[in-house]
Amino acid sequence: ERDYEAVMSSKEWLRREFSEDEFWPADDMTLQDNLRDLQFHQADFEQRRSFTYTVETPAGDLCLGCVYIYPCHRGHYDAQIYYWVRDSVIANGFDEELGVFVRQWLRQVWPFKQPVYPGRDLPWCEWKRLGESTT
Repeated sequence: ERDYEAVMSSKEWLRREFSEDEFWPADDMTLQDNLRDLQFHQADFEQRRSFTYTVETPAGDLCLGCVYIYPCHRGHYDAQIYYWVRDSVIANGFDEELGVFVRQWLRQVWPFKQPVYPGRDLPWCEWKRLGESTT
C-alpha cells in the first residue's frame, strides 16, 4: 500500500520524468495492478535479472521512491539506472540527495563500468536513438 500511495500521489511527475513510459502510472491503476508490478520486480530480483529497491523513511512508515537497476543493451553501457522520489519530498532536495547516494553506491559496491541514467544524465531523445549493442 505504501508503494501504491507513493506512485499514485506522484503520477504526473513520474509521467514527465519517465517520458519513455508516458502511460505509467495509469490513472486507473489499482492496488492489485501495483502488487503485480511489485511481484514482477521481486521475481527479477530473486533471479538476479534486475534489481529494484524501495526507498523508505528510516522508520519504514512511508515510501519515498524507488531505484531500478537493469542490464543495458544499448550503446556501450552495462547498466541502466532509474530512480524517482514522491512529489512531497522533491522540494526539500531529496531527489538530488538520492541521485548522489545512488551514484556513489554504484561506484563503490556494484561492478558496473559504464552505467547510464536515461532521462537524467542522458536525455531521453539521445537514449531513444541508441541502438541495441551486439555484446
